[in-house]
Amino acid sequence: MVEPVDTRHKTPVNSRGDGGDPYVPPQYLKLVARFGFQLLGNPFVHYQSSTPGRFSCVTLFGFSKPSVLTYLRHSKMIAVSGIVGTGIFVDSGEILGIAGPGGALVAFAVVGLSAVAAMDGHAEMIGLFPIANAKVKFVEEFVDKDLAGVVGFAYWYTYAMGFASIITTTLELSDYWYPNASTHTQNTIQIILLYITQPLILVGINLFRVFGIIETVGGILKLLMVLGVFILLICINVGVGRGSSIGGKYFTDDFQVLQDVAMNRGAAVCAVIPIAAYAFVGVEIVSAVAVEARHPRDLHNAANYIAPFTTVIYLLLVLMFGFDVYWKNAKLPSFYEIRPTQNQNTRYRRDSAYTPSSTSNSSIDYPVVVIAALHAGIERLPSFLVGASLFAAVSAANTALYVASRSLYGVTKDLEWNSDNLLERLMSHFGITNDNNVPHWAIVTSAVAFGSWIPALHFAKGHPNVEALQEILSTVGTVGCVFVWGSQCLAFIRYRQWLKKNKRHLESDRWKKYNLWLQNNEQIQFKTILVAGGFQPFAAWVGLIFSFLTVFLFNTASWWHESVTLRKFFTAYAGPIAIVLLWSGLKVKNHRWNEDGWGFVRLGSDPTYVTNALSRLEECIEEETSNNVEMSSFRGHPTEGPVNTDHNAHSPTRFPN
Repeated sequence: MVEPVDTRHKTPVNSRGDGGDPYVPPQYLKLVARFGFQLLGNPFVHYQSSTPGRFSCVTLFGFSKPSVLTYLRHSKMIAVSGIVGTGIFVDSGEILGIAGPGGALVAFAVVGLSAVAAMDGHAEMIGLFPIANAKVKFVEEFVDKDLAGVVGFAYWYTYAMGFASIITTTLELSDYWYPNASTHTQNTIQIILLYITQPLILVGINLFRVFGIIETVGGILKLLMVLGVFILLICINVGVGRGSSIGGKYFTDDFQVLQDVAMNRGAAVCAVIPIAAYAFVGVEIVSAVAVEARHPRDLHNAANYIAPFTTVIYLLLVLMFGFDVYWKNAKLPSFYEIRPTQNQNTRYRRDSAYTPSSTSNSSIDYPVVVIAALHAGIERLPSFLVGASLFAAVSAANTALYVASRSLYGVTKDLEWNSDNLLERLMSHFGITNDNNVPHWAIVTSAVAFGSWIPALHFAKGHPNVEALQEILSTVGTVGCVFVWGSQCLAFIRYRQWLKKNKRHLESDRWKKYNLWLQNNEQIQFKTILVAGGFQPFAAWVGLIFSFLTVFLFNTASWWHESVTLRKFFTAYAGPIAIVLLWSGLKVKNHRWNEDGWGFVRLGSDPTYVTNALSRLEECIEEETSNNVEMSSFRGHPTEGPVNTDHNAHSPTRFPN
């Protein structure tokens, strides 16, 4: 039997596994092997053992398959591509129809400021420790070992489910183009183009390592799209097209309430905050691309400014949405199971008089900007805007798949292939990469887990059980992301508390770069906006409290005025219940009751513990850098000079494409 060998030093492995000269097959066999295993990986590999903190490599006919390669050039554009999607263009209309223009603006302002507060501390940590699976590592080192596993699963679920939800949204958007087509014809076109072809293309983009350039271009196009939409909304407001000048007559409605959703205006704002939070899912993406970012300075800028930038552009768009679209418009997206039709407008306070007369299909939810264009009567513009919204959705789905796969890769890359635990052996496959140095099994699994069946529910729309399932799964995804935000706030708070307790020990040159309390400390070269302004860790506490309120309170605002049904209870609390059960299960599985503190990290005043935690995070950086150096040499790409492992400095490009 061939014994696996340790490849932490990349020992050549031959076909006999004895560590001698590697067997080099004929060139045609190499090409066949590369082509055959490019997508699915190699089922006949020599898995090479690893220790905790090291990545297991595999070798195929002398070809190594180590960890992901540093190649993403523009972290900011990739983050923009993942954030700007259906949330702002579709879900903002749902918020407008529930809380009115004033309520929508307040909801986005509250979530935006909370996102800035939550992500600022995380940005400081990711600037210091740009490592794979950073969110999990930070919680593991500064909060709780088992909670870290829950964070990893919740983050993967959020984006895997998000990928499926966005695919479903593209199906719904495409309904605009088939108002008079037969159901069979419409379904056939959608199944072929959007349900089958679209996900396959997105999986291919992620598998063949062209994601970075595509989403960089996509991010730039989205910024141009946002600018164009903002200018268009201003033009429509002043009377461009066949419509008259709108001015501020719609915005004077200020705060409103959809009676079937909330009991008063305050409750309406609380009810739409979780919906607004969905639009901000992605502000933390920068940490997902940290390990693959080629420019540390670009990573720092993205981490520092992406949340404030997103908040500003969202507030500007929502402001103009409120000016240009009446909050009672029947074409606005509906809340949960409420489906306004021509016979239900009065009940749900949606006014058919403000519904575009050129649209006959009342079951379609329109993006807000499309409704504004329909009122303006500009020919063909609404169809173009639907296409632009579709592009935004597809690009966001592509980024969601990327983030989901990297999250799954991060939590499984240290699992042992030869473990006695069958589940661990199976999951270890998600932590390997293909010949393009991307985690192929993690990509395919993230796409198939929900993307293979959630979008299919679109073709059974109208069935109450189907809508209930979609509602619960989607809400759990949003709750999962907000939970991750809260966990990062808690990790940062405890990180800063631990450093402050041991700040005297941090005066030595070895640890001075972590000492924020030392005057004129030149080793600190990266500070976030709120850290530089002295607002941390107060801002992190704001983010933590907001996350808690969103998960446990705001989610229930839609049923404060009526009796609680089982469906509404599970919609609101399925996520928190799953989190608690998984956390408790990990405590039991890992026998934490036998450990001091049950796995919780204790913030003692002994400097040894905090420096050990910092050292482990630094080792993760060195490991990733080492893997990339070896990988770059292995692939025949020399590095451009020495690799700069100081991610607080402005370093040159580390690796070429």
